[in-house]
Amino acid sequence: MLIAVACFSCNKETGPANPPGPLPTSPARNTVFIGGDDSTLYALNAATGAVKWLYKLKSSLEISPVVDGNTVYIGEGQPFLPFQVYALDATTGALKWRTTQLTGTSATGVVSNNILYIPCGPKLIALNTATGTTVWEKNLDPIGSSIQSSPTVFNNTVYVSHDSTVYALNAANGNTLWTRVTHGEIYYSGLAYASGSIYVGNGDFTIYNTENKLYSLNAANGSVNWSVSGSGPMVSSPTIANGLVYIGSQDNKLYAIDTLTKAVKWTFLTGDYVLSSPSVVNNKVYVGSGDEFLYCLDAVTGSLVWKKDIGDNILASPVIADGMVYISGQLDQMIHGINAATGAIVWSKHIGTGFSMGGYKSSPCVVDQNGVIHHPGDSGAQN
Repeated sequence: MLIAVACFSCNKETGPANPPGPLPTSPARNTVFIGGDDSTLYALNAATGAVKWLYKLKSSLEISPVVDGNTVYIGEGQPFLPFQVYALDATTGALKWRTTQLTGTSATGVVSNNILYIPCGPKLIALNTATGTTVWEKNLDPIGSSIQSSPTVFNNTVYVSHDSTVYALNAANGNTLWTRVTHGEIYYSGLAYASGSIYVGNGDFTIYNTENKLYSLNAANGSVNWSVSGSGPMVSSPTIANGLVYIGSQDNKLYAIDTLTKAVKWTFLTGDYVLSSPSVVNNKVYVGSGDEFLYCLDAVTGSLVWKKDIGDNILASPVIADGMVYISGQLDQMIHGINAATGAIVWSKHIGTGFSMGGYKSSPCVVDQNGVIHHPGDSGAQN
């Protein structure tokens, strides 16, 4: 079973990882899980926003929760500061285990074959999901800068990026299988897998503007299938659906690019940066922007279906379940349940203190009425 999640961590979006195979399930039905800057993990009723349970941690939650079966995993803290990873009962919030002190939570993890792979500062750490013990760890940067990209796992391989490099690691022991160096920083974009290819965006945040590209890589050996340039850093995480890869950019656009021909099928211009990672459901693509709007677009043509002003910049990524879109703002510590067909706000819930440095970073994870788990980005290609 594989779970992947998008998050916003250390002011850098690390988005969806398109898990292969059918979506996993959990008994914690009709629940939205989201972290607050008040060091609290919230479990909310997905239909009403009412609190089901909450769990108080020791420091702020800079990454997003991951649900696997009846367990929710969450890491606390900020890069380079002490933190712990917690495993909680998804139905009741009871503590199952927590790690001894680690250093430098920096991006959300993924679960595959009873292992939680989670970036901790410059290291990718593999934890046993039953006990929290460390299986292996891999240091990707001897200098110590934090991994900002959420990993994804397929075919016993962990794919993760750091700085300007994509790594493929053996999932069992962390040994390096291959690396691919790009010519731009991969600070924001998480990795997405579909049909034997890995997709990742990069960007040059200096005055030199050397490279702002979406890459398609051969998942087996890291060779470049193709790359497409944007007019700004490709900062969100890609999602693949309908033979298209969708990715947001700091040039205020959402791009839809053909996975085979690399042709740009359409772009949609918003009023500000698009760090939010897109989700695609029922031929609609949902994405947030720094202009405070949540957008619903036709996934094939890019035409606007509706947009909703939530009153705050959107850095987090939307999750769609049971006809609702769940999204949070950057600074106001609000999460909203929005009708996916009309854009009408059904409920809003204030969580956290509203005083987080850099704003709100945690994207939600939702278990729907049938028990299916939805993370940001798991709406796209699944195999």
